[in-house]
Amino acid sequence: MIRNRLLLGFFVILFAEAHVFASAINIDLDSISNICEGIENGISDITVEYETYHVPPVQLEEIDGTDKIITKGRTKYVWTSARPFGELSISIEKNTYMNEYADSWDNVTTQSYNGKIAKQHELIKGPHKRSLGIISNARKFVPLLDRTPFAFTLFRFQEQSLSQVLRNRDPELLKLDKNVKTTKGFRTIRVDRFVRLEDEELLSQRIYFSVDHAFTPVKFEYFNGKKIVATIEVLALEEVKEGLWFPKKGRMSTPSLPRSWVYEANNVIVNQGLTEGYFDLEFPPGTDVRDEITGLRYIVKPTEQQFEKWLKEEDAISRRLRQHKQRIVAKEEIEPRAEFNSDHNNILKVKNKSSSKTTNFILSKLFSWLGVGLIIVFVFAIILLYRSFVYKGDHNK
Repeated sequence: MIRNRLLLGFFVILFAEAHVFASAINIDLDSISNICEGIENGISDITVEYETYHVPPVQLEEIDGTDKIITKGRTKYVWTSARPFGELSISIEKNTYMNEYADSWDNVTTQSYNGKIAKQHELIKGPHKRSLGIISNARKFVPLLDRTPFAFTLFRFQEQSLSQVLRNRDPELLKLDKNVKTTKGFRTIRVDRFVRLEDEELLSQRIYFSVDHAFTPVKFEYFNGKKIVATIEVLALEEVKEGLWFPKKGRMSTPSLPRSWVYEANNVIVNQGLTEGYFDLEFPPGTDVRDEITGLRYIVKPTEQQFEKWLKEEDAISRRLRQHKQRIVAKEEIEPRAEFNSDHNNILKVKNKSSSKTTNFILSKLFSWLGVGLIIVFVFAIILLYRSFVYKGDHNK
């Protein structure tokens, strides 16, 4: 049944492309539904390396005095998912955060879910480096598809696929506009979806299909009746396999918010044959893990392999240090000889100066004591002379 619909979709595309340069395309909703089903079945698994950012960017002044943090620069992702896309998932998110004082730090968050076990690892870098892990059997750590690259594709329809939406329809609530119009550089046709509220039919969504890219959806508009409340638009497409196009760049915006959210893909790989075992996360050594299944908390120790690798790395570092020291010693044995004579002369000068100072000191002390001795002798001589005069006077009497 699926194969028949895929073939039907292929022939519909060929037929429509023959009329692609007309002002209106000869196509109906059933044909578009078959084409959408072909796109939906064309991807079994996907890996996208991409970046996101806001336009215009958030300024530091906007969080002054708020204790809030902002993302500095672009957020980088590597996201992988497989069927069922809402279940099997693993993603890596890299951010640089900044607070109101312009202090910044890097943060890497890895999340995985294999349909049974969910894991998250958060590596906070900077002065207060931490490695935190969580294990849970709850269905979490799975990014919403409308916050992944699928947000810009027909895979954004999660509860019911777009092919089913177009096929299982109320004729009054789906309208096809076959007139080709240019939308952001793409030549498109449009499908309008309505909802019935009491006796009134209100516009809820518009989907634009590029007639030059195998009727790949390139724009989604959401309404609350008359006004647009959100727009998801593709700005560039890339052919990831023959006849299958995937958004290379896209933008989300809403009139109620001052900024739009931009997505840019650097690399897209589809249909790698990934199995459930791929969607698991191994915590690095040193991670503080909280296991919500067992209620345990523990620190991950290095495995024997990791320990041996660490020993080899330490041995290599020690060997490089020894070689560096040997080079320094060899250099010191050669280079100092050129300056030996001048250094030796300087040392002799210092020694001569030192000995000269010592001699002068001894002579000054010697002359000081000699002067003191002469003074004592002079005083003693005066005393003796005085006593001899006194003695003679007494004798004459």
